[in-house]
Amino acid sequence: MSFYCLLFSLTACLIFTSCDSLRNDSHPDTFTYSVQNNKHLAIDSTELQSGDSLKTILRISIEDGNNRVFKYQRTTHPAENLMDAGFSESLYFQLPAEKEQFNYEDEQLTQLDTYYTRSCFCRIIGALPVSEGYIKGTKLGGTIWKIKGSIKTGTTFETREVTIDNIFIAQ
Repeated sequence: MSFYCLLFSLTACLIFTSCDSLRNDSHPDTFTYSVQNNKHLAIDSTELQSGDSLKTILRISIEDGNNRVFKYQRTTHPAENLMDAGFSESLYFQLPAEKEQFNYEDEQLTQLDTYYTRSCFCRIIGALPVSEGYIKGTKLGGTIWKIKGSIKTGTTFETREVTIDNIFIAQ
């Protein structure tokens, strides 16, 4: 019986120590909000065998074009003693270059080519199309945009939500 008490105590210590390192605020998330003019989103697909079926993996790249591409990115920075704990998530969408104000909701988000990506050691791989939520924006002048939105996307394994209310500046 004392073996199980010792095992339980060691496990509890490990859990509490790990939780304390997760709460370390010395590694805050970083956010970027950018706009690129004269670009477009290129969406490439690859078929991947998954059990008995094929799964389509989408990849996003930004190439030269006639649109305005917006990108939100959040990167988490884990404590140095945690392996494989950080991740990065991005939200991409594009507008025709002549638009200076917009408001898209739910299925209309597909008109913006709205995609969510996440880079981590997780089940979600590739880009996910977004068709739930809203994104609206106004050009404030020059290369500055005010963007506000809240989207939801995911797979059968998990749902991801992103909320934005910030200034995007052209690069």
